[in-house]
Amino acid sequence: MFGAILLEEGMDFFTDMFQVVQSLKGRQLEYNWLITDIETNAINEKIPELQNDFCWMSGNELTKFITQYSSMQWMWGVFTGFKPEVSYSEIMKYPLPYANENPDLWKTPLTLQNPLATLEIVCWDSSLVLIVSKKKEIVLDFMEKFPGSRDLFLYNEDIKV
Repeated sequence: MFGAILLEEGMDFFTDMFQVVQSLKGRQLEYNWLITDIETNAINEKIPELQNDFCWMSGNELTKFITQYSSMQWMWGVFTGFKPEVSYSEIMKYPLPYANENPDLWKTPLTLQNPLATLEIVCWDSSLVLIVSKKKEIVLDFMEKFPGSRDLFLYNEDIKV
């Protein structure tokens, strides 16, 4: 498992999913997405996709959504990517991924919250972004786009108490 954490400036605001999705270089289209633990700065907007505890969308739908709401800041949220052959009903047999007060984000070895997932992007308290993936190139592309990012495994090892 590979991971990175963005701690330093590199975006207009830390949890800018438009820029994070751009780091995927189109790979978001290869997955279906479960978005959970949602809190954004879209207080006055009625965004249909965000009216429930979670939303489910294809990679195409995610791309359109993120583009449409490119100025939206995500305070909290977990974007979990699944290969299309993984069924929604199988995914929903597991607890919904979450960011807020999740101690497992800071542990090694790195894990995905849903074992059927391929990658996970976590917006954490408007202050940082975590990415964990089974595919090393996804994390390396993220780190290339955001030079202020660090290896999440090493970061977690450094903060061990």
